[in-house]
Amino acid sequence: MNKDFHFLGSKQMSVSSHTNGNNTYSSRWQILLRPRKSGELQIPELLINDEVSPTIS
Repeated sequence: MNKDFHFLGSKQMSVSSHTNGNNTYSSRWQILLRPRKSGELQIPELLINDEVSPTIS
């Protein structure tokens, strides 16, 4: 990934919801990237805590 993007940072957010007496907790990640060049690029899958993101065109 380093050949196409600069990694600028990441942030983890915790999300909780309460529906019909059930509590649900999850985490979301925000990853900030800056392309090194213009044109069409593909963000590869990312692995975070045993979870894999989809590839993004």
